[in-house]
Amino acid sequence: MAKNLGLEIRGKLGDKIYTSYLGRPYVRRMPDSIANPRTEAQQAHRNSFATVSRLSSDLKAAHQIGLYKHAQRENLTTFSDFRKLNKNKCVGTVVSYPYVMVSKGPVDVVNIKSVELDNQHVLRVTFDGEVTDKNKDDVLALYVYCPALRTCLPLQPVLRPTGMIAEELPEEFVGHDLHLYGFMQNKDLRTSETLYEKITD
Repeated sequence: MAKNLGLEIRGKLGDKIYTSYLGRPYVRRMPDSIANPRTEAQQAHRNSFATVSRLSSDLKAAHQIGLYKHAQRENLTTFSDFRKLNKNKCVGTVVSYPYVMVSKGPVDVVNIKSVELDNQHVLRVTFDGEVTDKNKDDVLALYVYCPALRTCLPLQPVLRPTGMIAEELPEEFVGHDLHLYGFMQNKDLRTSETLYEKITD
């Protein structure tokens, strides 16, 4: 970087660039080569990173709970943990929704038996409610994600023995692709691996 010459010029002039830093003017030479070429591979990587970042923002209601303990162990925020876990689930602008992870942990998952959306926009999810003394207080948390609206709707959590969730979805969700994400959570706030189901009319 050149010395402060007290110049008022700003911008490129010949092979020099005139600029300022911390309020002081500087002049520097133009680089011989561009360090950031827009190659096809780099553009694809940038698109993938932008996609997983948007997805992290969209699904924050889910991963801020589902990845809370895992992110603590990794010394990360849940946003950073989500991007790390899902960086290979997004290629360019395409998302592999069934493989997206909003939760990671040791709690036993439940077996989802059915997911149905009726004509009144009521979503019914039935699941295996069998319990043991160890998991009888676990809660199932489910989230309906609408990519077109970039909205993640949390459903009312229910205890494992309940065996069913039924909740009316907003009318604006109708006609869009919908994805169901979820996880089990125990009283120590530990969670299970991610549950996923595609919602079809």
